[in-house]
Amino acid sequence: MDRLERLELIERLQRENADSREELQRRQEERERDPIAMDDYLRADPRFTTTVVNAPSEPQGAAYVKKNERTVEDAIPPAPPADAMPFDEVQRDVLAHLVNRIRDDWRNEIIRLKKEFASYRREWRFERRILNDQIALLRKQIDLDERGTVVNLPRGFIRRRNDNAA
Repeated sequence: MDRLERLELIERLQRENADSREELQRRQEERERDPIAMDDYLRADPRFTTTVVNAPSEPQGAAYVKKNERTVEDAIPPAPPADAMPFDEVQRDVLAHLVNRIRDDWRNEIIRLKKEFASYRREWRFERRILNDQIALLRKQIDLDERGTVVNLPRGFIRRRNDNAA
């Protein structure tokens, strides 16, 4: 690439950059004219996505959403106080019993699945051991070169299927 080609390339790239900047400016102005499009743009841009962080120094239920050094307080409404859901003692006992029953059912199901998975793992290990033994036998039967490619197979190593036989 000589000096003239380099200057032409620089000029072309500068022209393309200027066109790109104008296009970006046009899109920005278009989004600012249409607030719904701007909202869609902000929701789609990962730089403006929200992350909820519970500040440990704040009272329970307070949350903050950080957006590029801006802080929006009370993004998540605080949980209702315990008195807002009044249950009498019988209802609390029934709910506690149901929760314990569901928890026990889940625990039993998890234990059953763990046992089932353990039996499958034992079977897989046994099958893998058999396959590894077969691979070791096959490696003894074939001739390999220094790169590990097959050079020669023993006679009758590959059995051909007779498709014409009925």
